[in-house]
Amino acid sequence: MNEQLIEFETAKLAKEKGFNIPCDGRWWIEPASSWKFSKQGAVKCNNSSDDSIARPTQSLLQKWLREVHNIDVYVQPVRFTGYIEIGYYTYSVMGEIPVKNYRYNSWEEALEVGLLEGLKLIEL
Repeated sequence: MNEQLIEFETAKLAKEKGFNIPCDGRWWIEPASSWKFSKQGAVKCNNSSDDSIARPTQSLLQKWLREVHNIDVYVQPVRFTGYIEIGYYTYSVMGEIPVKNYRYNSWEEALEVGLLEGLKLIEL
């Protein structure tokens, strides 16, 4: 069982918001100007480097949002009249159900969207 790595758009926004913790994975730009993913050990990515973007796990980014920016993102099952509808999840940011309360098919999918929404709350 492996931890889920965040998607490119989430990683890109995390970099823009100041995420700079060393990660095992990263995207780097090739001379042809296309982004490629590689997993090459700890790569420190910071906002001054334009040729790579760190790709942390969802749990690492979730912890960074919580500890550095006091933004708590969590996932919960969708509940109806006392029972859990298996296979559907939603996310909350800082304890608030989002305005667009979509259902996602996996815990990781809901967390990814919640992380992206949490990053959007960071003001630089």
